[in-house]
Amino acid sequence: MNEQLSFDDIGQVSGLNQPVEKLVPIIAARNLTKNYYTSNQELKVLKGIDLELKAGEFVAIIGPSGAGKSTLLHILGILDQPTDGDLLFDGVNTKDLGDRETANLRNEKVGFIFQFYHLLPEFTVLENVLMPRFISQGKMQVPEADRIRAAEMLGKVGLGERLGHWPNQLSGGEQQRVAITRALFNDPGVILADEPTGNLDYKNSLEIISILHKINKVEGKTLVLVTHDEEYARKADRIIKLKDGRIVQ
Repeated sequence: MNEQLSFDDIGQVSGLNQPVEKLVPIIAARNLTKNYYTSNQELKVLKGIDLELKAGEFVAIIGPSGAGKSTLLHILGILDQPTDGDLLFDGVNTKDLGDRETANLRNEKVGFIFQFYHLLPEFTVLENVLMPRFISQGKMQVPEADRIRAAEMLGKVGLGERLGHWPNQLSGGEQQRVAITRALFNDPGVILADEPTGNLDYKNSLEIISILHKINKVEGKTLVLVTHDEEYARKADRIIKLKDGRIVQ
């Protein structure tokens, strides 16, 4: 791993390293279902999911393609709504929230990391990391302290010389490090990672998994990792296996 990478330090930059109470459920799913509809068909993707995630826990979700892993992750992160059932975030039932409250909760409490990075090509590396702040403030201007902090966080992941670069000027591994830094910028309690190594070679995959593991253990972030790779899943505190829309393990 690049010796510049120091996620033992990034928590100090992002104001983290807080004591974690692992007995408190930060997310609770109660009998979640999710159906999709076409003109003549109902597709049942999730079929009654009950799940609790505790603060500071590292959970891996595995299962075959089509099992509902990504759908579940999107509902846990309030990117999508269940067809039925309840999702409680810090004890608050998300179905009771309005659109603005839901958006604020998602932006402030959840960090997302995806297989395809989802960096915005028209923005620089630094601007991509600042995007959660741009969204929360509703404008493309932030205090200079935010820019300094974003630059410091990028420096901790070995990208201090790439602040003004465009995403297409970075390797896949570098783009994923930008995405991870962006996910951390608003200091969320929960990090949701959907196949974050899916587009990377083995060496870069190991590096990204190691970074995520340190984010969980050093910074106390609740980490949910969707992966096809059982080698990476075994690093988690707990493995949840989905099959045909149900938890089977």
